[in-house]
Amino acid sequence: METLIIKEARWDITSQCNLKCKHCYASLLKDPNLSFDKVKAIIDKLLLFGLSWITLTGGEPTLRDDLLSIVQYCKKNNIGVDLLTNGTATGSQKFAELLDAGIDQIHFSLDGISNITHDEIRGVKGAFDRTLENINFCVRYRNEKKLTTKIGIDFTLQGENKKDVPFLIDFFDNLGIDVLIVNNVWLVGRAIDNKSEVEITSNEVSSSFNLISQNYSMKKRSFELYLSTFPNESRFLNLKYSIRLPTFQGVCPAGSTIYINPQGKALPCYSLVLFEETNPEVSKYLRYWDVLSEPIEKAMEYFKPFLDFAHNPSPKNPYCKSCPNSSYCRICPLIQAFDAQSIKERCLPYLRKIDSLELPIVKESTPSFYDDVEWKLIGNNLFVTIKRKNFFQKKTFTLDAMTKDVINCINDKKQIKDICFALKDRYNMKIEDSFNFVKEVIEYFYKEEVLKI
Repeated sequence: METLIIKEARWDITSQCNLKCKHCYASLLKDPNLSFDKVKAIIDKLLLFGLSWITLTGGEPTLRDDLLSIVQYCKKNNIGVDLLTNGTATGSQKFAELLDAGIDQIHFSLDGISNITHDEIRGVKGAFDRTLENINFCVRYRNEKKLTTKIGIDFTLQGENKKDVPFLIDFFDNLGIDVLIVNNVWLVGRAIDNKSEVEITSNEVSSSFNLISQNYSMKKRSFELYLSTFPNESRFLNLKYSIRLPTFQGVCPAGSTIYINPQGKALPCYSLVLFEETNPEVSKYLRYWDVLSEPIEKAMEYFKPFLDFAHNPSPKNPYCKSCPNSSYCRICPLIQAFDAQSIKERCLPYLRKIDSLELPIVKESTPSFYDDVEWKLIGNNLFVTIKRKNFFQKKTFTLDAMTKDVINCINDKKQIKDICFALKDRYNMKIEDSFNFVKEVIEYFYKEEVLKI
């Protein structure tokens, strides 16, 4: 590794916040704000190493008086900007200025569909109404001005808002947002102190994600859905409800993405801060690089132990090691190593559920490759790349002659009955045997998320 290529940064631009959220990890942050000049200097330095995207968060970033200037400076240097905000610390004027400055994304935290739930979680009365007012303003202003900014919502699933799950999709669909991200609560920061109120079991998370996926699939929605699912969990939900949740990430992005704290000190992954509190072993990877005062060589030295750990594809627990997808599944290495129980409860069980799914395959169906699938057939090998936003996976399948013929027929957009007759004639088969073989091939590649019907 000659040098780091730093494409993205998640930056806690302030430790200040105006709310008292029961689950917030940012209570771990105690640092004062950097000056605007130092913020610019950090951006300038990271630009030398490829920076093209910054996520500004905190604390509450809109409490900074110079936030607009920071965004403008980023855009001047062709850096995409995502803002994570609670939407309560400022009014519509500031959001209008941010939108006019060309900010790429604004994500609002909203943890309930009523002021009763949201305000209780956020610790301040009136928070729900204020956030909803700013969401509606940003959507309306963006649409009126024909701007390209994406408006999203981050919902943290926890004990106090699980009752809202049946109504989430319709509620958020009516807001006109572009993205809904649902994460389950992490027991760090204030969540430890409020464990009895915010904790949610693995079974409750899985049941909630099932219901959210089912409701999302019932009609065409105006927004993209992201759930903090485990890989096999995502596959099952995609197959059962015909949706396309991101399933695997090709490699851990640590190093090409970095986390910066309010003091301007960086780690190769922001999750390290979260895992440290509950897993002391993580502390050996917590060597902060002072972006302003230290050269990039120091970042390489400090980050190397964690990057070696994170980028090693070997399964880091027995549950992943026993999974047939371990050769290409790249679930977060920190989760693999330090949250193996969740993998046991929320990933492995879905292998059996996927196997038991029955597909309504009829002879008049016309199977095809998904639009987000790139594939090529070379010799006896089918090379597949599935791309969904920043998520992707690569797979290689070795095919026999009959399976290759099925794939070629699918590429020619033939109905299943025509594929069956083609195999029957070429291999002198009974039509029933031909159909069973074609069905088996289609089911296999459907469950691999390569084909749709």
